[in-house]
This record gives sequence, C-alpha cells and structure tokens, in this order.
Amino acid sequence: MRRQLNSNQRRAASVLLGLAGVCAAIMCILHGAGPVPVQAQPKAEYVDPSICADCHQDIAATYRQSGMGRSFHRVDASDRTASFNTHNTLFS
Repeated sequence: MRRQLNSNQRRAASVLLGLAGVCAAIMCILHGAGPVPVQAQPKAEYVDPSICADCHQDIAATYRQSGMGRSFHRVDASDRTASFNTHNTLFS
C-alpha cells in the first residue's frame, strides 16, 4: 500500500525537485552543454606498403599472403587474366 503525503511533505518534495532542476541548469550553463565543435581532420594520404614493411616485417609478410595484400599493386596490361572479347553479358 502506498503512503499518502501530507501537504507539507508534498511542498517539500516540490521544493527539492525544483532545486535539483535549478542545480542541473546551472551545471549545464557552467560546463557548456552546447555541441562540441568538430575539428577538421587532416587529409588522408596513403603510402606504399613497402615503407611500412621497413619497421613491421612480420606484419608485412603475413599481409602479402592475404587476398588484399596480393591485390595491392599497380595494375598493368600483363596482369589482366580475363578476356573481355567474348561471352560479355550485360545485365540491366
């Protein structure tokens, strides 16, 4: 069974809740509740994996064995294994 509050207890509870709200508002004002400014990120640049391999030989060796590592090189005509002359189907 819930206990009923008398008028003095309700008034005290209202005052305490009001004070808690005022304290929260003051804390927000003092600590700047506004949005945090976003810092511009420097431009991302990629380097040749061989540069990293100088210091990280173990990682570079296992990376070269992965699918991504084997595909990371400059493409030239000798790399092309697919024939684009026959059996070309366009799906639209």
